[in-house]
Amino acid sequence: PTGGGAARVATDRGTVTAEVVVRASEGYGRDPSDIDLAFWALWYPSPEPRTTDDGNRMLFTGSNDDVAGDIAALRDVGVSMIMLGYASPTVQEQIEKMEQFMSDVAPLVGS
Repeated sequence: PTGGGAARVATDRGTVTAEVVVRASEGYGRDPSDIDLAFWALWYPSPEPRTTDDGNRMLFTGSNDDVAGDIAALRDVGVSMIMLGYASPTVQEQIEKMEQFMSDVAPLVGS
């Protein structure tokens, strides 16, 4: 899905690039289109926007709309799997965060 060039998300959501995967896969004689791309947001949820070193909003921080936009942008560059952290002190809190994502964010993304 990345083609021969760099697939990027370069907006207020920061920069995500698949160029490294493309170059590395070609260096090992693999077809980049045979490799699935994933993104892991260990820090999710973070309702307050956090910024990266360059001042852009960190992916998967901010409002539900921000997070839904991040998911759509990653999908547009070929990311097929997203893993979310949901770190919580209790199992019940972790379940609540998962339910919140499914009720408040997932419907904004669509299919």
